[in-house]
Amino acid sequence: RVIRFEDRVIRFEEGSRGTYFHIERSRFKLRTDILGHVPGGHGGGEAGLYLEVQVLGRQDFEWAALLVDSPGRGGGTLVFCPHLRAVWFLREVPVDADCFVVRHLAYMRGPFTKQSLGLYVRGGNIAFFRRCSLGAASFHGAADGAAAAAASAETAWETTGFVADFSWVKSCHLSLRVLSAGSNERSVRIARFGAVPPVAVQRNERAYDSANWR
Repeated sequence: RVIRFEDRVIRFEEGSRGTYFHIERSRFKLRTDILGHVPGGHGGGEAGLYLEVQVLGRQDFEWAALLVDSPGRGGGTLVFCPHLRAVWFLREVPVDADCFVVRHLAYMRGPFTKQSLGLYVRGGNIAFFRRCSLGAASFHGAADGAAAAAASAETAWETTGFVADFSWVKSCHLSLRVLSAGSNERSVRIARFGAVPPVAVQRNERAYDSANWR
């Protein structure tokens, strides 16, 4: 049953496709009414949910992860742009957009050969993670062998910290979508599904002050 669940549910299917962008949407939905009140296990504390997504193939352009509320409810979409170290909230009603910049993260510049993004939910709070493998062309001035070695290595996991809660969600369901720009071929897949993120997560206090969303 577990194998069948992972094969049929914990995966992406192709959504909208244009000349310069692709959107892949998950087959599953996150139940915010349950995830906001999950009891802990034997170790105590609240249990969490961690999802890790990989985008494979040469990527010269940006991509983003979208948490989308059910349309028509007046909620919105939470967007994480790893390259820009930014989290956007796109409000459905009234139509508006606010951006929060994660200052402790640096800007990223490609091309990339693989990018990984993590989503972690615990106690009704949301955190994002990022990691990438840079293409050899990103290492200007290095010898070919050194550039190839560097390109095969992945950066360390970085996290935004908890940057949002479920207060903006008007339904009980969130769908995960991945948007990637550019015309290059790429594939999106779920790489990991569990309860523990790759690095410890703390609450990003700046993100919970509305004055820092502009």
